Amino acid sequence: GKKALYFCMIEPTSKYGLANNLAKLGLLYDISDKRDTAFYYYNEALCSLPDTTNLIYRDITSSLAVLSYDSGMGFSPALEQMMQVVSQVSSEDELLTRYFTIGSLYYEENIYDSAIAYLNPVFEHDEKTFRRTQAADYLLYICQITDDSINKSIYSDYLAQNTVSVSDMSYDISRLNELFSNYLSKRAAVLQNRNKVRTNNLTSLFVFLVILSFALLFKHFTRRINVLNKDHRRIIDTERKSRYREKRKMLDIIKQHETKIDTLQQELEHKRLSADISMEAFMNEPVCKKIVNTVGSINATSRVNYTDYKYMKLDNETIADLEDKVVKHFPNFKQHLLSIYPQIKQNEVIICHLCLLGLKNQQIAVLMQYNYTTIFRKAKNLEKTFNIGVSLSEFLQKTAVL
Repeated sequence: GKKALYFCMIEPTSKYGLANNLAKLGLLYDISDKRDTAFYYYNEALCSLPDTTNLIYRDITSSLAVLSYDSGMGFSPALEQMMQVVSQVSSEDELLTRYFTIGSLYYEENIYDSAIAYLNPVFEHDEKTFRRTQAADYLLYICQITDDSINKSIYSDYLAQNTVSVSDMSYDISRLNELFSNYLSKRAAVLQNRNKVRTNNLTSLFVFLVILSFALLFKHFTRRINVLNKDHRRIIDTERKSRYREKRKMLDIIKQHETKIDTLQQELEHKRLSADISMEAFMNEPVCKKIVNTVGSINATSRVNYTDYKYMKLDNETIADLEDKVVKHFPNFKQHLLSIYPQIKQNEVIICHLCLLGLKNQQIAVLMQYNYTTIFRKAKNLEKTFNIGVSLSEFLQKTAVL
């Protein structure tokens, strides 16, 4: 909901809290068939993840693959995404979950050999009755198509044991119809030979008793069938009402979430605006302007010989002034770096401060009078330590305004 998502943005309960809430919102829209909005929240959840080696990332990627396939974006991209997820699974239960999804995709594409290869392990090893029953249903259909009578009996027997029948009386009704037909035949024979057996009262009495017995049996079974039909209709009506109530409840929940989402989006926009204001105020500080203007003439797309720009080297006073301005505008910045990288060195902190100004490695090398290769290597080490998938400057600027 709104409060949980907003709290996770300003005071994360865990590093996956925000992504998890965004993914749940995506799932709600996915269920209500609002695919564009579901895509948006799934992708926002992925962007919020600090790494790609966790279960939440794999669940979101799987949901996106199925949603993309259902939206007509092609079978191959969805399958490729699922194969990447399978390569990262960490447990047998998760592996069976991914196999079921892949097998379902192959089943929908009528690629039955591959569908069997993924659905059969689910049927044989999955402890969850729902997935196992669904896998058995898919496999039974494939066996019917491919005329595989051996495996067909295995799946049909399993489904029969896990499916409640509503027609237990079909055999009795068939038998009753057979008996009544026999009675009609006997009655016709009796009428045809009435003149010959008129004096045989015993036979007549027997025929009468047979007729009476069949009539009573027929009435009994007809009444029983009517009771069963009435109970069946009552069950169907109850289920229909229950589903209607569940649907109304789900629509109410979605409406509440839409209201909360609108409020949250407004709050997010306000937070982004505040972050922009803080960054703009920092960049307008005299020491920041001075540093940026100093290296403004340095070509950021090619290597430079830092010894040609010795006059641009930052003095200790400027470095200290820059650090004061970082603390002034972003008081939690250094503490956040230390929480991720407690062994961070002072020259690495200076590099992070210069990256906040949006400077490139070539410009930082000139200001610190280091070889370009040294700065490049330090920046790459920081990116690896922070485990990020974006540039160091982009990561640090986002971190500063948290």
